[in-house]
Amino acid sequence: MPRKVPDRYKPLILPPVLNPLPANHPEYLPRFDGENGITAQKHIQAFEDYLNIFEVEDEDVSLRLFALSLQSEARTKFQALPEASISNLEQCYKLFLDSWMIKDSLLLLIQEYDDLQRLPFESVQQFSDRFNQVYFSMPLNIRPPPDLALLQYPRDFDPEMEFHLRERCPSTLKQMQDIVVDVEANLKMRENRLKAEQEEKLQSLLQNLEQMMQIIKVGTECLEHHNRSVLREESSGIHEQTYNKTDDVFIQSYVKEQSPDMLYEYDSLPFLGYLPKYNEYDDDFEPNDQIISAEESNPTLARSEDQAQQPGPTD
Repeated sequence: MPRKVPDRYKPLILPPVLNPLPANHPEYLPRFDGENGITAQKHIQAFEDYLNIFEVEDEDVSLRLFALSLQSEARTKFQALPEASISNLEQCYKLFLDSWMIKDSLLLLIQEYDDLQRLPFESVQQFSDRFNQVYFSMPLNIRPPPDLALLQYPRDFDPEMEFHLRERCPSTLKQMQDIVVDVEANLKMRENRLKAEQEEKLQSLLQNLEQMMQIIKVGTECLEHHNRSVLREESSGIHEQTYNKTDDVFIQSYVKEQSPDMLYEYDSLPFLGYLPKYNEYDDDFEPNDQIISAEESNPTLARSEDQAQQPGPTD
């Protein structure tokens, strides 16, 4: 007595004894329902990859797995095929492709329309021609209406171009495609103007930086000369009771030797107006000598001390 074939396998011609299905087939078997954007050709390729990975070689196993991979509308169409009409996998593939070829073509057209984007080196006129070719090649029953095409066209550009195209408020797709060239030309002019302004600001900044570096260089040379002068005086063994030299002695003389321009730059440095005074005392220096030294270095202090020592008026 022939074995009863389940409804899901009715279009298949199966042997009396069936080989076991892979234990993990529900987890890894690719699925096709006709609605998820996967074409029939892609599903067959994914199914072939599955058979190769899991080393499926038995014909009856391959046929049953393919029937199990179909879902929703795809399974309904498969089960509507005549009973015992498919004897091998190649025949199954052919019937499957014939059943979905027209729908796949329409889906590909819709997907191509939705995925339209202007390419980086594509002119606006070239893109408009490509957009029109895809749009008008779609059958009328699936072609978006002109109002939707007017919304879709700007989205295929970068956000800035899209904003300016919508700002013009064209009423038809043709009007939008006519003004897109002018919009792009205006955007390029603005981009070039902004680029020129940025380059000008950069040049000004570099000039200011060079001037600042020159001022720092002059200040550094002045300080180095001051330090060398101090070290030279220390190494000569000449010790004065008070050693009080200002920048006029150490720096300005050096600057004057270099050039008058350097002297002008030096005078313009606010942080080098006055350098700290250097005081050195000999080994025999006494506290009283410190007072005398302070008076000698500060005549104002000396006068105030003399006034304090004078006796006041007698009663």
